[in-house]
Amino acid sequence: MQIQQNKLGDDGAQLIAEGIKWTKSIIKLNISANEIYERGAVHLFEALESNESIVDFTIGSTNWMFKNKIGPNGVFPLWSLLMNNQVLTFLNISGCSIADEGLDHVIQGLIYN
Repeated sequence: MQIQQNKLGDDGAQLIAEGIKWTKSIIKLNISANEIYERGAVHLFEALESNESIVDFTIGSTNWMFKNKIGPNGVFPLWSLLMNNQVLTFLNISGCSIADEGLDHVIQGLIYN
């Protein structure tokens, strides 16, 4: 499912997260460049933790328009996702302004995966 560059924002991300909890048919989801910030990212990562079908998730933003700026706090639930989700294989969080603190959350999740 490709829905990048649609200005979904945090409210749209929350709606997508509700769908992620229940879907069993989507295996790839690209929501890059949608002006998603910390609140929206938290909803998405928490929903992905229990999803059993999505193997490829892109929230990263490589172009300068509509960037997803999830920051270090937005990526915090990612450590739990990486520890508990057994199907997610590809994750793109490039250009999301996670900084060193956010990278630490990612590394902690990878260590225990």
